[in-house]
Amino acid sequence: MTRWSGLTADEMRLLETTFWSAGGSRHGMAERLGFSRSKANGLIAGLVEQGLLAEAGLQASSGGRRAENLQLHDNLGVLIGVDIGATSLDVAVLRLDLGVLAQHTEAIDVRQGPGVVLARVRAVMRELLARAGATARKVLGIGIGVPGPVNFGIGQLVNPPLMPGWDSFSIRDYLRENYAAPVFVDNDVNLMALAELWRLKQSLDNFLVIKVGTGIGCGIVCHGEVYRGATGSAGDVGLLNST
Repeated sequence: MTRWSGLTADEMRLLETTFWSAGGSRHGMAERLGFSRSKANGLIAGLVEQGLLAEAGLQASSGGRRAENLQLHDNLGVLIGVDIGATSLDVAVLRLDLGVLAQHTEAIDVRQGPGVVLARVRAVMRELLARAGATARKVLGIGIGVPGPVNFGIGQLVNPPLMPGWDSFSIRDYLRENYAAPVFVDNDVNLMALAELWRLKQSLDNFLVIKVGTGIGCGIVCHGEVYRGATGSAGDVGLLNST
């Protein structure tokens, strides 16, 4: 059971808005959510008291009293991001504002298959958590990017051309042996598009992100959400000719 299991829908919306807006003032939160100032202040006070939100210093002055910045409380936990490429592995432990606490990069060959590659992923995650002073119990969520089409609903790859032996393998189930946190698996370019959504604070509703590497991929954001298609293959352009 998570610390936010008993929160109201409005409290959850406020926490989500804090994350996607990368912080903000009480007044700014009220405006974004369409709440009155008194309602927003009441919700914020309750979440601060529960240790879910924290005040993080004053914003720059605009001529009047400087507003207090809000952020998700650091004590809530950490996030883990994993980028499995065709020839490289990147793993990072992150604060809730997506600041990096510990990071590692190394060369891999994804064609070695899920057993070899994910055993290494699990070892690196353990090492980085120790370096960041965190434990598996402090992990709130794990995000994994892979270079191929993904059925996002079940977290499985679908006929990935660069990843022989990975078709229908459940990365999510593999990591559940060590982590109670939810595991999200998606195509790497979809995650690049999601990162742009966060960086832009959801201010741009429709755009494309193009990645040219061992293959060519396209992340599609439509109406403020990542568009994956019925089988997870939307934007999967194909392989580069290596000859």
